[in-house]
Amino acid sequence: MTFLLEGYFEWFESELKFAFIRKDATYWWYGNFELGTYSIDVIYENPYSAWEQASWGDGIISLMPMRKHPRNNYLTPGIIKIEDVWVGKIFTSPLEFCLIQ
Repeated sequence: MTFLLEGYFEWFESELKFAFIRKDATYWWYGNFELGTYSIDVIYENPYSAWEQASWGDGIISLMPMRKHPRNNYLTPGIIKIEDVWVGKIFTSPLEFCLIQ
């Protein structure tokens, strides 16, 4: 199972913006970058070894940490669940970049 998140810089209305896309397809925009030196690094953390389907909204399957279900951990047939997911934390090395005119 792969959880894909994406981030990228782009020019929008004569301003540099950073767009970040979460796994639920929500966009976050950061802007107001001025000339200078910046650093970017990423931390990915997953403390949950099991995930299950949270919704079927708009054809997108959302996953959430698996809940404890009463009565023998019963799940409705057809619910997607994944187990033995990697648990831990990863840090990328900072990447420095300069904005110049």
